[in-house]
Amino acid sequence: MIILPPRRLKISEIYTDDDSISYMPAMIDRIGRSLEWLVRANLIGTPEARKEAEKYLQVLPLSHRKRVVVGCERIVEKIRSIIGEKKIKDVSVVGEVNKTADTCDFDLDIILEDGKKESFSLKIQKSARGVNVRNPTLNSICESFTGKSFDEFLSDEQKEKYKKLGELYVKKLIKSKVVGAWAAEIFSKILNDVLKENPQRILQAALKEIRYKTRLLGAVVDDKGEFKGFITKFPDSFEKWIRQPESVKITHKGITVCFSLEGVDLFHIDIYMMSGSKGYRGKKLRCAVSVNFEINEKI
Repeated sequence: MIILPPRRLKISEIYTDDDSISYMPAMIDRIGRSLEWLVRANLIGTPEARKEAEKYLQVLPLSHRKRVVVGCERIVEKIRSIIGEKKIKDVSVVGEVNKTADTCDFDLDIILEDGKKESFSLKIQKSARGVNVRNPTLNSICESFTGKSFDEFLSDEQKEKYKKLGELYVKKLIKSKVVGAWAAEIFSKILNDVLKENPQRILQAALKEIRYKTRLLGAVVDDKGEFKGFITKFPDSFEKWIRQPESVKITHKGITVCFSLEGVDLFHIDIYMMSGSKGYRGKKLRCAVSVNFEINEKI
């Protein structure tokens, strides 16, 4: 067990490159990174690995550190049960490298003594609902679904409005949700037009964007640090959607574009303006892709 240090490091003591500071979400990304490095440290067991993990933990408030430690313990137990008696040669944190992969989004690569590799996507959540799986730009996710960027669908008048909204947001005269709601209405219409013509394209693009083939291992730990169970698989409703691509419904409300099947939410895309923990505000729209998973019994 790693002993949590009493002193909290400043973020700048860990994240030294501008990008990781400017574009990093205020807390959730730090929790995720802490989990990845702590799981690695516990699997490897070396003093050097533990020291590296402690740096990430020290950024977190005590309550979050407790959640990460509890989640880590359970995830390590699960990983060891999966790999069995095989010895671990090395473990790499590869989350940032894999963010552009087409069909999977692994955070941890475990190299076994026999040379084989086991890869996992790690999550720590307070519930199995609304689990964030990706944060692409609106242009890139629109291109995935339609073959064209979001900007290409806009009329000259809409492009001018997009530009003005971005400028107002940068000046802090409007909130992110004002721009997100404007874009969600347009994006929802774009998606529904494609759905009418080619439901299979919508399905395949969605499966890619939600990382359907990812080997997910997520721990649900509440604010009190109590482990509730694992999220390890997509709900059965996704299988039904795969069999009937035309059955999905695409709607929007506020900043959210929602994909549902027979009244059950499958996943949703929240649209917002770029921002960062150091006050950075951009003029382009990003998305948070979130899935409603099922929670399994404690394992």
